[in-house]
Amino acid sequence: MAQPDFPQVCGAVAMTAASLVIRRERLDMRRREAPNEVAPDDLAVIAAPDLFLRMEEILIGETVKQFGATIIDTTDLNKEQGVAALAAAYDEAIQ
Repeated sequence: MAQPDFPQVCGAVAMTAASLVIRRERLDMRRREAPNEVAPDDLAVIAAPDLFLRMEEILIGETVKQFGATIIDTTDLNKEQGVAALAAAYDEAIQ
């Protein structure tokens, strides 16, 4: 990819879930709890899972390459654990 000028950042974190099953469960939960927050491209995890995973692979790869992001796999984390992992990774990133 071309190297556009990016702003300088003090730290970056990318959160992901490796399991398509977990992703679908979380999408179903969002559809029930906050349907207005579900965008059409969120449905790619159902409609085009291979494309979805490839897009995420590229996005995470670029985030790591460009910003040195820490990756957090949230597959086995509940909301509270995810927030704690994000806070810990951010604290470490800005030190």
